[in-house]
Amino acid sequence: MFHSRCLEAKQNNIQMKGIDVEMMTLLLEYCYSSRITITRNNCQALLSAANLLQILPVKAAACTFLQQHMDASNCLGIHCFAEQHACTELQNEAKDFVLA
Repeated sequence: MFHSRCLEAKQNNIQMKGIDVEMMTLLLEYCYSSRITITRNNCQALLSAANLLQILPVKAAACTFLQQHMDASNCLGIHCFAEQHACTELQNEAKDFVLA
């Protein structure tokens, strides 16, 4: 986006719609440090932002976090969320959890 002929490459300020400021901050810190803290409170928003920006290691880590914290109360929600964000492995794990 920034190194191509897209409009954003010539702008000084770019509005990133659909990404929470806190998630953008975490992702920028990750880009500099390769460290990120994933919690129950930020996992879904972080996965969404990482997916949108194609930061695949963070997306994978968030999927792993959701998989490790899956239970009977959230497995259907995780399945739907995984489907929306093209997290096939997580989606299959959630489906297996539901069927079990």
